[in-house]
Amino acid sequence: MDTTYFLQHLEMILIERLNALRFLKKKVDGIIFSGTRFTEKHKISIENTTIPFLVFGQDFEHKNIVAMNIDNKRAAYEATKFLFSNGAQNVAMIGGPLWDRAAGYDRFMGFLTASVEEGVNPSKIIYKEGDFTIKSGYELMKTILSNVKVDGVIAANDFMALGAIKCLFDLGFSVPNDVQVIGFDDNIISEIYNPSLTTIKIDFNKAGRIAAKSIIEKINGNNTEKYIVLDYKLIIRKSTK
Repeated sequence: MDTTYFLQHLEMILIERLNALRFLKKKVDGIIFSGTRFTEKHKISIENTTIPFLVFGQDFEHKNIVAMNIDNKRAAYEATKFLFSNGAQNVAMIGGPLWDRAAGYDRFMGFLTASVEEGVNPSKIIYKEGDFTIKSGYELMKTILSNVKVDGVIAANDFMALGAIKCLFDLGFSVPNDVQVIGFDDNIISEIYNPSLTTIKIDFNKAGRIAAKSIIEKINGNNTEKYIVLDYKLIIRKSTK
């Protein structure tokens, strides 16, 4: 299933459930959100209930919500710096939608900050906005290569990174000899793909345990952190030198 299609329909389902206050009051003690876009309808629904909420993967500020995420700006900064330190000189980014504050905007800002520190003129930044799908990674990589020469690419998730690698191979480029590629999230496909993908690893199993523990604490009326910062790690594989 296309990721964008899935998230759009997930959002619709969540809105319907959030607006059904009887469901909220009688069926659940707490809710963990993951991987959805938050709208004004979500905010209004949250205002109308006392049920504890935890949001994973978005930096969502609200007095009734616990937010949990990695430092996306720092992670993208470190990934970009790694490409430059590894010999890349013209680094492009295939980013996520900028409305996505965490995986879109913050990862772009980390890339931008690192690039400027490396002497890149902000007006010369090579950036294209995708939608987290393999197809968009492929098409945007093709667009980038039609305009400029690059030797490094950072993508805002692994799917777009894998799409970029497929495009590079189809156009006769070698990864990593000609172009080095880094992704985000450490999807299971990334380890078995050829070449295996260098990526920012988020331990989702650990994140799930922390989320469950935090929401239970909140349900029990105990004090919890308003924002939980998760660890991440740059996993170096064969898509970089």
